Amino acid sequence: MKIHPSHIALYLCLFLAFTSVPACAQPADGGEEGQIEEVTAPVWLDRLSDKERRDLKTLVDRYCPSFAQNVDLLPAVTDADMVDCSYISGDTGEIKARCYPVDYHDFTQKPPRKETRFYTAVTGSGTCRSTRITELSQQTTGKLLFRDVINTDINGYGFGSDDVILHSYSTRPLVSNEGRGDLRVLLGDGAYVLCGFENRLLGWQVTGWSRAAVCEEFANDDFSYPESTKPDSFALEKEIYGADLPKETHIDSRSLVDLDNDGKAEEVLTLSYSSGRGCGCGFTYLTLPQRPENAKMNAKLADLIGEVECGRTGGWSVVVIGGKTYIAHKAQKIETDNKERLILEAAERVLYAYENSHFTEICRAKPLTKRVISHEVLKPGQLMYAPIP
Repeated sequence: MKIHPSHIALYLCLFLAFTSVPACAQPADGGEEGQIEEVTAPVWLDRLSDKERRDLKTLVDRYCPSFAQNVDLLPAVTDADMVDCSYISGDTGEIKARCYPVDYHDFTQKPPRKETRFYTAVTGSGTCRSTRITELSQQTTGKLLFRDVINTDINGYGFGSDDVILHSYSTRPLVSNEGRGDLRVLLGDGAYVLCGFENRLLGWQVTGWSRAAVCEEFANDDFSYPESTKPDSFALEKEIYGADLPKETHIDSRSLVDLDNDGKAEEVLTLSYSSGRGCGCGFTYLTLPQRPENAKMNAKLADLIGEVECGRTGGWSVVVIGGKTYIAHKAQKIETDNKERLILEAAERVLYAYENSHFTEICRAKPLTKRVISHEVLKPGQLMYAPIP
């Protein structure tokens, strides 16, 4: 799932709503998007004592570099590591669960006092619900002791992604999400994002060498998009499309291209679907206007793109290489000066040509990435990811 920086505030608001925080601050205006011109320490950082800062830095130094290189070094706990537990939730009553026990020793007491705390995964409400790790006040019929994320100015968690507890030698439980995009520690006053991870795009590895020269140009972003226009108003979209558009779909752009390379240009529409259901879903795909003369080509496009649905469709575009028209999937061009920037994800891109009355796959290009630390708890001014546009 790609997230634009402008959407970060929305995700934080949604996440904080889940944690019952009463308000969510809006980002200040001014400054270039994704950059912080003047870094000031946030309130939570000012409140930390020198010892608390040293303890957090120790956790960062111990776990973040190794977790960036290999997520398997901190595997998720399994059911075999859990014990039976239960908690009380609202009007639901007692809910049976499985908890991860963690032993704490207080060496200031004589003799040292041992205490076991219990952590479980609780599923939130709503259509985009996800699980979140929380502590119970006791093993049986305990209260949920939610720990809000303290350093909310660091984008370290993925909304709609389930949390997992990780195996570690830490005296406090370490938590991440399904995609292992962050590393958090649960402390008494809340959860802290120790570090967040993104991928650095190093280049592309081309597969399918039937058209080596074209594939090299495709992988190296040596292609262009055809000129296109956007309808002046939604009212004109039905006339352009030639029928009622599918639900929650609009015409993103229209262009004249020789799609089948027969010397005659066709009008190609890029349709944009956007839905707020679940965690949200949006994608683009291609079609010609719904007219009888376009029926055969539309059928071939439908065969290529497949069933239009969330989770598998999107990112279809028309590209031009060497004066010839192709259809590309997931071909999002990267500007030259951003070749090595951090990205949330980079999908395999595929190139198709229209030959022998159908679309044929020419080649694929697989992204080569390196997982890196993009921000740390004690460096609140670090820049975060910059997704491919």
